[in-house]
Amino acid sequence: MLKRHGISIGIERTGQHFFLCLKAQGKLTHEDYQTITPLEYSIMKCNIGKIDRVIRIILGLGIISAGFYFQSWLGVIGLIPVATAAMGWCPLYLPLGVSTCPGQKD
Repeated sequence: MLKRHGISIGIERTGQHFFLCLKAQGKLTHEDYQTITPLEYSIMKCNIGKIDRVIRIILGLGIISAGFYFQSWLGVIGLIPVATAAMGWCPLYLPLGVSTCPGQKD
């Protein structure tokens, strides 16, 4: 039997409301701890470079505009790339060890 463990990020719907969910499954192993520990020291450091920011702003504004055009609340999703561009930090880059910010590669 395959035992799974880890962390997953997802979107759940309850009625007309959507929620961003973070789920932990199984138990933390030593390897997981070694992966997570360095993340404590890299939280909120710049990991988005200039070109990445421009792309995120254009993409985010496009999604927001499409939401207004189609009169859909899904345009709110466009706030995510705009917000990450404004902060210069993407939480999804951390576990992947990605940085497009010059001089910030690990």
